[in-house]
Amino acid sequence: MKLSTVARRAPSSKPSLFANANYSPSLIVRSSRTPNSELGIHLVQTSLFLSLSDLSSAVHSVRAARRCTMPDDARRAVNAVFTDVLVARAEEYRAAGRVDRASTLLDEVIAVNPSPAALLSRSAVKLQRGDHADAIEDLSHALRTVTPTADMKSSLAAIHHLMGSHSEALKGVRQCLLTDANHRPALDLRDRIVRALNNMTTTAVGLHIAGRNAEVLDVVRRILAIDPTCVVALMAAAGAQAALGQYTESVGLLETALNATTEMTPAEQRRTGYTSARIRDVLLKTLHDAATAALHTNAGLGEAVGPLNAAVQIAPDHAGLRMARGDAFMAFGDQQLAMANYEGALARDPDSQPIKRRIAHLHYRDGLAASIVDDLTLAIGHLVNAVDMDPQCSTYWALKGRLEYRAQSFDASYASLCAALDVDRSCSEARTALAKLCPGGMLPEKYR
Repeated sequence: MKLSTVARRAPSSKPSLFANANYSPSLIVRSSRTPNSELGIHLVQTSLFLSLSDLSSAVHSVRAARRCTMPDDARRAVNAVFTDVLVARAEEYRAAGRVDRASTLLDEVIAVNPSPAALLSRSAVKLQRGDHADAIEDLSHALRTVTPTADMKSSLAAIHHLMGSHSEALKGVRQCLLTDANHRPALDLRDRIVRALNNMTTTAVGLHIAGRNAEVLDVVRRILAIDPTCVVALMAAAGAQAALGQYTESVGLLETALNATTEMTPAEQRRTGYTSARIRDVLLKTLHDAATAALHTNAGLGEAVGPLNAAVQIAPDHAGLRMARGDAFMAFGDQQLAMANYEGALARDPDSQPIKRRIAHLHYRDGLAASIVDDLTLAIGHLVNAVDMDPQCSTYWALKGRLEYRAQSFDASYASLCAALDVDRSCSEARTALAKLCPGGMLPEKYR
């Protein structure tokens, strides 16, 4: 947007009272009521000059009036006239391109009375001079002293846009459209910003698909400088960070995206292509991948389990995450915590075969350990649990049968060893142990 365009759109600060035929006579009435004849003369002169649209002479007269001694109520009235006259004269200077003269007059006015009209006029002058930061300061000050109009909000947004403060510009546009949903300058500015965002977002997604992840991050940084809650950009950056192995950064971006969707309607979420549920699933997968990467790089227990703790906190009923956390504890040799997580996972998904197999394997290990110290009752108990969880594992049945044989529970041993061969007829351990229970070492016909 060109400077001249914004300046033209800046709210006009020329007071409407100069078009009011009753304004000049009102000054004459005021002058007739003042005990100070000199003040009265200056007010009459001001009135006459205003009626002749001679603002230059009106400025001199109202300045002279302010130098007179007068009561407080008269001082307030004169200051109001002084403000209106000098602001109007400044507007004439500004229209003629004499912005330095306009600025001097407005500085004089604001030192006496920082009215919204004077602040708005000086904001427009500073904008013409390219002093964007000062223009924003004056316009913001004016907005704080009155109920902001749509024009004021739109002007402030336009100045932010010129300065490159695109996020502030977009925020200002949204505030303007809350005041007036059909405000054309704000809609035009929003369309320009949105088009730029869409173009950059399309570029970022394309780069991510092409695997050019470092370039994705450069583009996304520019997008987020305009709209820090652009969900599509956040998701593209999160994917790029994860692909680069930067899981902590990826998780942070996903959390920002998830928070952004909570402020959106379901229709807005669908328009972006990312609902809260979808982002949540991506977040959980990224946390899981972070834990897996930590295990593969021989990181510490905290680095492996930490992401899974965060994931379980987000989705406490997700059986797969609890199973993964059990795997992490198992990798570090903590069978007790591994079993606790597997059992928690099974409680949430009772039909999961992967979870059952993990629990069965832990019972098998515990049973084997108990058998080494000849605690056969405990060992057999673990193997009962193992085959109950995974009845298709011949190794568990074979060990159970051998332990029962050592405990002289021959019928139970025979049944377990047969079960092992029913699962896998080539199980050598079961065949050897079963032969000891058969007359002449001859296996039953179906196992020969």
